[in-house]
Amino acid sequence: MWDDNERTIEDLKAEVERRSHPAAKVFPLLIDTDENAWEEFYADVGANGLRSPIVIDRRRHDDVSVRAAQLAKLLEMLKVENFPTPTVPVVARRQLGSVIGA
Repeated sequence: MWDDNERTIEDLKAEVERRSHPAAKVFPLLIDTDENAWEEFYADVGANGLRSPIVIDRRRHDDVSVRAAQLAKLLEMLKVENFPTPTVPVVARRQLGSVIGA
């Protein structure tokens, strides 16, 4: 195994690809490849410390057509694996129940 400082973006992508569930592969991997920005971030934290906690927000801003294509791929995976495909009203009720604690 590599020292984390020696790993390249391609090494990390390959490891994530190897470990990921097929359904996760429907969504493209989000990786920031601007090495200068990371070096500036490390230097700033080294000089000034961390002023506020780091919050990781993986929210995606894909447009409707991209989300529709992703949903179609996921639904196809469910059919291939012979999983029952829930209807929109059933999923909506489940989501609403989880939000209100029902």
